[in-house]
Amino acid sequence: MKPIVPAETRSTSPRIRLQVDRQKLCQLIEAGHLCATDFVCLDCPSRDALKRIFLQCSLRG
Repeated sequence: MKPIVPAETRSTSPRIRLQVDRQKLCQLIEAGHLCATDFVCLDCPSRDALKRIFLQCSLRG
């Protein structure tokens, strides 16, 4: 099993923590500006919410 590596140590590029409105996030995903590989979820509830958003967006598009 691979060890869990904190997001801050996975890359040398700087990280920004922010909150985004759910509707705005969906708009960005639907427009193709963001994809699932652009994210590292910091907790399980955020991961689950993001999964739901991607599923909802894919059903619409």
